[in-house]
Amino acid sequence: MEQTLTPRQRSLGRYLLSRKQYETVRSLSARFDVSPRTVRYDLDQLEDWFQAHELELERRPRRGVRVNGVDSARQSAEEGLGEIRPPAVVAYSKEDRLRHLIISLLQRPEKLTVDELAQEIDVSRGTLLKDLNEAEAWLANHGVSVIRVPGFGIRLQTDEFHWRQAAAALMSESWTHGEVKAYLRKHREEVGRTEGSIREWLSREMIREVESVLFQWDSPTIQALSDLAYQSLVVHIGLAVLRLRQGNKIVMPEVELSELMGLPEFEEAKRLTALLGRQFDVSIPEDEIGYIVLHLLGAQRMRTSVDMKASPPLEHYVDSVIHVVSETLQLPLSRDPELREGLMIHMKPAMARIRYHLSIDNPVLSQVRSRYPRVYAACQKAAFQLEKEIGAPIPPGEIGYMAMHVGAAATRLHKNSVTVKRGLLVCASGVGTAKMLQSHLQKEIPEVSWVGVYSVIDVEGAVKQTGADFAVSTLPLDASVAGIPVFILSSVPGHWELERLREELLLGSTGLGLSVDELVKRVEEYATIHDPDGLKKAIQQSLMQQQRKPPPTSHLFQERTGDDPMLDQLLKEETMMLRRSCGDWCDALRQGAAPLLKRGMIEARYVDQIERNLKEHGAYMVIAPGIALLHARPEDGVNAVCMSLLTLKEPVCFGHPQNDPVQVVITFATLDNDMHLTALSQLMELLSDEQSLKKLREAETRQDAVQVIQKFIP
Repeated sequence: MEQTLTPRQRSLGRYLLSRKQYETVRSLSARFDVSPRTVRYDLDQLEDWFQAHELELERRPRRGVRVNGVDSARQSAEEGLGEIRPPAVVAYSKEDRLRHLIISLLQRPEKLTVDELAQEIDVSRGTLLKDLNEAEAWLANHGVSVIRVPGFGIRLQTDEFHWRQAAAALMSESWTHGEVKAYLRKHREEVGRTEGSIREWLSREMIREVESVLFQWDSPTIQALSDLAYQSLVVHIGLAVLRLRQGNKIVMPEVELSELMGLPEFEEAKRLTALLGRQFDVSIPEDEIGYIVLHLLGAQRMRTSVDMKASPPLEHYVDSVIHVVSETLQLPLSRDPELREGLMIHMKPAMARIRYHLSIDNPVLSQVRSRYPRVYAACQKAAFQLEKEIGAPIPPGEIGYMAMHVGAAATRLHKNSVTVKRGLLVCASGVGTAKMLQSHLQKEIPEVSWVGVYSVIDVEGAVKQTGADFAVSTLPLDASVAGIPVFILSSVPGHWELERLREELLLGSTGLGLSVDELVKRVEEYATIHDPDGLKKAIQQSLMQQQRKPPPTSHLFQERTGDDPMLDQLLKEETMMLRRSCGDWCDALRQGAAPLLKRGMIEARYVDQIERNLKEHGAYMVIAPGIALLHARPEDGVNAVCMSLLTLKEPVCFGHPQNDPVQVVITFATLDNDMHLTALSQLMELLSDEQSLKKLREAETRQDAVQVIQKFIP
């Protein structure tokens, strides 16, 4: 059976066949407008396809990729790529299977059998059992237990609160940013329509009715919510109505409910539930009102004007976080009032979420962890300190949002720009995501003045208020709604996205407050121009060359310069130890550091300092599930930039509440804050790629590990 390729993979294959020279992953990602990771995935698929057609896809580090083979085979492959069609029946992806499986379990929690589920999803029993393990872990993270009873089947064990949390999380995860519509207009004349898989539980009509009630409620609280927080509130309310109709009610502890009833939000929620009761003809008890209050307290904000006064404990928590992170990153972050304000806005609802065990989706968590591991590790260290004070664990998603605020502040320290255009940001997530993106844009495109961050509902008013020339949005936004040009960007944009945006924004700007056309006209007033179009083109080319020069950047977010070593230059065969056995985390630390000590790259006191840091501050260096990134400061005994890899036959626990046990241990050391950034960036890109991480964990030989690493060397 011939392998099926996607249209993009066919286009990529045809392009490679048309080229004789090497093409880099970076150039391919720019040409096909996808991320480098997507290009690597497509190349993996094409490698097998080309091999089946007697061609070789050569992948050479630092040079790129190209297709080798005789002309007859190349011609045959070109014809084959042109003839490939998508299959008539598209099978579930693994993500779709897991989602379908979780939906089935939540919809029928009393009893299901493996055979029933396998038949529903159309997979083998073995595949279903593997998927069930992952579904079980996902549900456990949301307080739902999967009970397997031999001879009976599968059932769920949970209460109504956690059932709703799991169902709402699943629905919110599936409602992507692309489905968030620009439906909140100036006079709110139209109620938005919800598309896609969310209606598997809630009908489109019910969603419209909930939104209609929220418009009637018209509370200042709703005005302050981010778009995703608003979406989450709609989902929770819709589920509450649906479950109440089915006779399933939330029961809150009396003490907790009594505390909530004393808050001003409870009166606002009572007014809302009165409207909901009339709209849906359902009786809403006080426990359910308390449940809605919890979500109002824990919702992410886009604005600061609504009841954001900080209590003394909150101020202490924020100052503590800033102190720990500043000390760890060796940056004077306490000087930045915007960081303190941003953390106040984030941490007030975050404290409510943590206290009442409300889950939050951080859609860019994996990107933050992989691209900015030092910032994330520093925030995780601060979170561990904070956990001791508040007596509750802080989930990774919350730490990720803290890292966004800290990363934005670190970038602002290095801001030095001249502005010629005014841009505003439209962000679906909360303040942390928006601030992170704003700081990235301030750093990468200093010629632009970024006038503020707004949600979809505020766009039209913000354009009039700020006089913005254009908008950058993380979700689809019609330019007719904003009334100005709109550019779409991901929440954590890569270099290729920023380069494209820079070209689109600045191609016609001279940096003198004049467009290229205006500059040429001004010159014509004093001189004769023989080729005006040629002059315009030459000015634009000169401008683009100037704009491509990177501005001063923070060492935490610096792009690759080519001067610092790449991953394969630091992580060599002699510093790899694969499938080793360790007694505990201390043993793993010592074994991981051993090859670096042996070669004199670090001193024994460097290892001792890592151990002291872990004992004193907790397992903050375990930055992702199963992955530890062990390091100390340059002054703690570093003689050379270096890195080692240790994979464990049996994982060990470092003491991290979410990310234990650890199976991959990276030890690295650097002489300054810059020299390791390229290698660390490539490493984190590898570790965030699920298939590559699996191959690295399972590698039996150093040559196998080297092959995994080479894929991430451009």
